[in-house]
Amino acid sequence: MSATNQSWRMLLPHDGMIGMSPQVGRVSVPMAGITRLRTSDGRRCPALRGVWSEGGRSLYVLLVPYDGRVSKMMQDVNRGDVIEFVGMSGERRDAGGDTHYAVVVHDMNVVRTNASRMEGGN
Repeated sequence: MSATNQSWRMLLPHDGMIGMSPQVGRVSVPMAGITRLRTSDGRRCPALRGVWSEGGRSLYVLLVPYDGRVSKMMQDVNRGDVIEFVGMSGERRDAGGDTHYAVVVHDMNVVRTNASRMEGGN
């Protein structure tokens, strides 16, 4: 799988386009660890926070696993790793007017960086 920041930017939902769209992207992981999201029906869903950067601008994206295989891969991600993924993206606006992006990840590849290797990554 190969993705560039350009492909990510072109496929991101833009203002006014709330919903799902195909997504191929690459994000860095600034901090390791799985976050738990609570769904509207009370279930807890694992998610990983990634950062996409371009031209001094950073966009935080929540990566949500589609199935158990992807969830297991996310648990092995270390701080500083880069994740290349394929999934379905969506955006939502909260009550304060902030836009949040999330991607339901169908497949992913973890690229280990020197920083993550120093912290004990594979």
